[in-house]
Amino acid sequence: SSYENEAFKSRTDWKQRAVTASHLHLRTKFVYVSDEDVDEDGIAYILPQNLLNRLVCISDLRTQCVAYLFGMSPPDAPQIKEIHSMVLVPQLGTHKDFKVPNKLPDESTHPALKGLEFIGFIHTQPEEKKYLPPEDVVVADSLNMQWDLSLHTVINCAFTQGSCYLNSYRITENGMKWAKGTGGTITPATDMKQYNTQCYRRSQLLLSKKFLGFFLVPEDGVWNYNMMGVRWSSTMEYKLTVGRPLEFFAPKHRPMHFISFAESKDEASYEPERADTQYVWT
Repeated sequence: SSYENEAFKSRTDWKQRAVTASHLHLRTKFVYVSDEDVDEDGIAYILPQNLLNRLVCISDLRTQCVAYLFGMSPPDAPQIKEIHSMVLVPQLGTHKDFKVPNKLPDESTHPALKGLEFIGFIHTQPEEKKYLPPEDVVVADSLNMQWDLSLHTVINCAFTQGSCYLNSYRITENGMKWAKGTGGTITPATDMKQYNTQCYRRSQLLLSKKFLGFFLVPEDGVWNYNMMGVRWSSTMEYKLTVGRPLEFFAPKHRPMHFISFAESKDEASYEPERADTQYVWT
């Protein structure tokens, strides 16, 4: 009915979400890092402000966006890991989790990663959580590599009201043991009672403006496959290049919208709402 057409608003309406996402840059002025119950004896991670700002600006408020983290320790501080690069790979996301290809980036995908070690991953989420989401633990266990419990971290960037809130976690042995029991997928039959605060520990995270990081993106620039999911595959190959990542709703990420517009035959809808008016000055 006419009332339903006016009253109903879908959460998947990309146009409305795209407008909202265009204001995400304002949130980079209000970034908060959690320091509650952090493990001060473990590794401290330093994240360049420029990388975080760009990740926030290219994201979506509802869909999770993920990037791998690569970095290294200063020569005189082995307990500190400086994050030098975020790597955006082809991905699919929802409000609860995300999917990435089986292939992990390394120096064979781009020489810029030579000398850097894998540190973990960071992802956005639509709301703040006071715990490490179990989906993140399952992803860490399913990666095509050996997850180092003392080194690797998971950073969550939550979009709170007008701001961003960061939490950093290290997964414990109990957490990985629980993840292996899920078979790589969380279902209604998964025993969630075994997932508790013993499955992770908070780690120390610092933001810095003293050094800059860089992004690695797919050579064609396309990393967001949410609006063309049929082209994404867990076995897909990709090559990386140093570059500035495209926004979530960039034209390259939604080619079907332009094809549908071009193929539309409803020419009447493109007619001007009023005729041009000519003014004669005397």
